[in-house]
Amino acid sequence: MPDIVLSIPPYIHNKNSTTQMMQWVLWATLPALIAYTLFFGFGTLLHVMICITSALLFEAGCLKIQKKPILCSLKDYSACVTAVLLAFTLSPFAPLWLGIVGTFCAIVVAKHGYGGLGQNLFNPAMVGAVVLLVFFPENWMFSPEKQIFAPEKIANNFPLIGNHLYEITSIAWILGGLLLLYKKVIGWVIPCAMLSSLGLSASLGYLWGLSPETPLFHLFFNTTLLGAFFIATDPVTSTTGTQGKWIYGVLLGVLLYIIRLLHSVPEALPFAILIANAMVPTIDALTRPIYCSPFESQGGGK
Repeated sequence: MPDIVLSIPPYIHNKNSTTQMMQWVLWATLPALIAYTLFFGFGTLLHVMICITSALLFEAGCLKIQKKPILCSLKDYSACVTAVLLAFTLSPFAPLWLGIVGTFCAIVVAKHGYGGLGQNLFNPAMVGAVVLLVFFPENWMFSPEKQIFAPEKIANNFPLIGNHLYEITSIAWILGGLLLLYKKVIGWVIPCAMLSSLGLSASLGYLWGLSPETPLFHLFFNTTLLGAFFIATDPVTSTTGTQGKWIYGVLLGVLLYIIRLLHSVPEALPFAILIANAMVPTIDALTRPIYCSPFESQGGGK
């Protein structure tokens, strides 16, 4: 009888394997990487390279300690995806050592601290980002979003682009998200629910004078699109059923706007993601369909 090889979670019921899904996520970040490199220099590219290298080393070390096969696990690209998503939360102008610290927290603490791929409650990349935001907030003083509208260097080098740089980087994330939707790596429910609730919250806040930023600003903020398409849709840390996905997405959009409205942290997305992740077990418990056995349905159960 041939040996049965079981893959590790997450278990996704479509044609894509975990490795293929991770590869498509990496490909989908390419438009944003090109845009960031073109308009902000090589900072983001360097962060991506450093984070990937660190993630692979930390992943290999954790697997070695647990006496698990190293090469096979590294080939699933999950560590690379975590590294790239974390790198995009960093400012292109932030110190390069931040990526190493954040990656350690993401891979060693948030991922393998919970048992490895498919076992983590919180999104590893966002755990790394939150640690950096809490302990090194000054390095987010010059985030790319704050430099999009009127950075002197970009205005001098790209006079025809001007303020349209904001739209260009947003389009890059949208293209990546559409690729993931087309390849059925992600579903449309969570991004739709998150962006809809964020847009509604921002519209009400703008009409009531709670915030001077327009709804379009909140919707096309670069980290909004990164979160909607690439992070909130993580199959491990998001909800399962359709109803649960709607609740999760709406909750995430509202949380994102509230945290931005409070202006208590330099970047709201990682905190909103982790709070929503913590609510996933409760949402799943409340929205999970209830099945009964044929014996129970015929009145034989108690």
